[in-house]
Amino acid sequence: MFLGGGVKDLLNSDVFRGSSYFLLVFSCSFFFLVINDGVFWDSWTLYNQSFEIILKKFTDAGFPLTAYYNYFVIDSLGVVGARIIMCAAYLLSGLFLNEILKQLNCENGADRIVIVTLFLLLPVNFSRVSVINHFAIICYLFFYAGFYFFLLQQNSKGLKKFFIRVGALLLLFFSFSLNSLLVFYVVVALAFLYRCKVGGYSFAKTFIEGVKSIDFWALPLVYYIIKSTYFFPSGIYKNYNTIDVDMLFVVIENMHSNLYLAAVDLYVIQREYLNEIGLMCTILSVLLLSIPMFFVFSLATRYKT
Repeated sequence: MFLGGGVKDLLNSDVFRGSSYFLLVFSCSFFFLVINDGVFWDSWTLYNQSFEIILKKFTDAGFPLTAYYNYFVIDSLGVVGARIIMCAAYLLSGLFLNEILKQLNCENGADRIVIVTLFLLLPVNFSRVSVINHFAIICYLFFYAGFYFFLLQQNSKGLKKFFIRVGALLLLFFSFSLNSLLVFYVVVALAFLYRCKVGGYSFAKTFIEGVKSIDFWALPLVYYIIKSTYFFPSGIYKNYNTIDVDMLFVVIENMHSNLYLAAVDLYVIQREYLNEIGLMCTILSVLLLSIPMFFVFSLATRYKT
């Protein structure tokens, strides 16, 4: 009984609905990682470095303003202080996700608790507390906060709606400093469409509501134009995060050659360790994979020339 309705009742209780539950489970999972003052991964590029070196690094990467923030945090608060801020940002992101799910009519408290818990806890590894990821986690928090305020302003009116809307735009804009969020921003659009569907909006009304939110849909494009015009990567980061057609051909060529090498490796393994039937299956599988790759490679080469 406890594993059935009992668990569901527990998850729907006031204790599990509140932020205290998320704080408890998150702290239990990451406490020992936070208090460890070791420097992991690429965090050495920030630790015990002069401001000039950090500024050069982030300016070349196209994010000069983040150099000031990173240097201030590391120099003033140290590694453990930076990790506390990171974990607070993770936790607040989870709380904002909880509110986002409420805005999207996820009324089942048990389901919402499970989703947010998995969001907060997985994965448990050192990359989540690596200082080099510090500003990226702040962008992460900005995104979920902006996402929540985007949904909130749709049901607000007057001056309150204006301030919430401006806040959402600013938060989402600065969150794009983590460039992968430019792609993930499609989730905001899907949430908007989902809310319109749940609200029973017709196609015409959904279109009108979408036009009213045109500033939000133009936001990624505005950021991309400003970023590519004034804050483009240079030095060792030149052409970083750029779309290059020639590079696409290189990728296709590498895929073709790697497929051939993988086929050779599989052939050797099968010949040494498996029977003839396994060998025949491997040869057939490689042929089936090679045929479409051959045509893709041929078309790409023909287009390139």
